[in-house]
Amino acid sequence: MDEPTMRPPAADHDPADHDDASKPVRKAFRVPVHDAYALTVRVGEENFGAFDVVEGGVGLFHSRRAAFSVGQELEDMFLMFRGASLPVRGRVAHVLRDDHGLIRYGVEFLDMDEETRVEMHRLVQQARQEYLDTLDDDAPER
Repeated sequence: MDEPTMRPPAADHDPADHDDASKPVRKAFRVPVHDAYALTVRVGEENFGAFDVVEGGVGLFHSRRAAFSVGQELEDMFLMFRGASLPVRGRVAHVLRDDHGLIRYGVEFLDMDEETRVEMHRLVQQARQEYLDTLDDDAPER
């Protein structure tokens, strides 16, 4: 299997980029993923890096080629988080190439059973806490 490709630049979000009404409105805070190996996603036999995650979906990236198209359902998909593997189904909601040449996919999860939903919530809460801890580490001391 392939290793995840290079990481997208961290914290490259400019609030001015979010004034466009044509961009999707988020239902929840998407937890940025800064550790390339903390969260990866396997679709079929190929691994993808993840740049963010929320209970309802995941942001994937790939540097080599367009792998999926909008509306495509992803059946054989696993989220790999800190050694745990969570099987999920998803649908590609959007595809774009960013300023760094990476192809980014927004994938919404489909038809999660209750056990998977509970585990996904736990995974996202853990990722959220790890992200917030990094912010605390970067905060100036008072």
